[in-house]
Amino acid sequence: MGLTNTEIKFMNLVWQYEPICSTQLVKLCNDQFNWKKSTTYTFIKRLNEKGILVNENTFVKSLISKDDYQKSESSEIINTIYDGSVVKFLDAYLSNHDLSSIEIDKIIELADKRNKPKKMVFQFDID
Repeated sequence: MGLTNTEIKFMNLVWQYEPICSTQLVKLCNDQFNWKKSTTYTFIKRLNEKGILVNENTFVKSLISKDDYQKSESSEIINTIYDGSVVKFLDAYLSNHDLSSIEIDKIIELADKRNKPKKMVFQFDID
C-alpha cells in the first residue's frame, strides 16, 4: 500500500470521521493542516486511485480499515526490512526505546494469547 506520512495523517482524519462529507473534510484539513480546498481534493483523488478511499455522493469513506492498514504495513516492514523476523524488529526497536512494565506485560499477554494451543472439543452422539 505504501502511503506517505502526509497521506497517513489525512487518512487518520478520514478513519476518525468517516463517512464524512467532502466539504467537511476540506474544513478539517484546513484546520488541521492549513490546506487549501484543492489540496484536499488532490489527496482524495490520489487515495481513490490507490484504492484506499472512495468519494461517493460527496461522502468520503475508506475502503480499508485503519486496523487492516496497520496490520498490512507492519507485516510489510517486518518482512522487507527484518527478513520476516519479529525478534529482529523488536531488537532494533528496543535498542533505543524503553518499554514500561505495562507495555511489557501487554506484549507477553499478546504472545501467550496467540501461541496457546487451541482446545479441541469433541462432541459425541450416543444413541
